[in-house]
Amino acid sequence: MAKRIRALSIKDNELRAGWGKEPYEEPDICVTHGFGCNRVDSSLLLSALCNPRNRFMSDKQDPSLVEELIKRGYDIETLRFSIKKKTV
Repeated sequence: MAKRIRALSIKDNELRAGWGKEPYEEPDICVTHGFGCNRVDSSLLLSALCNPRNRFMSDKQDPSLVEELIKRGYDIETLRFSIKKKTV
C-alpha cells in the first residue's frame, strides 16, 4: 500500500520544514509558517536547505544541504524540522 503524502500541519509561532505535498503538485521539501511568523522566515529556511552554499573566499559552490544529505545516503522523505519563536 502506498504511503499517503500530506501537507504539513502547523501551530502558532512555529516554522516547519519537511517532505510534503501541495495540492496538484509533486511531493517535495515544503516549508510553512504559523501565525506569528512570516513568509520571510519560511524563505530563509527553504534557502538554507535547498540553495547551493558558497565557499568562503572562492567562486565555487558546494551542493545544498538537501543534495549533500541525499549524496550521503539519507532518505529526504523522512526530513522533519520544526522551530518555535521564543516567547519573551
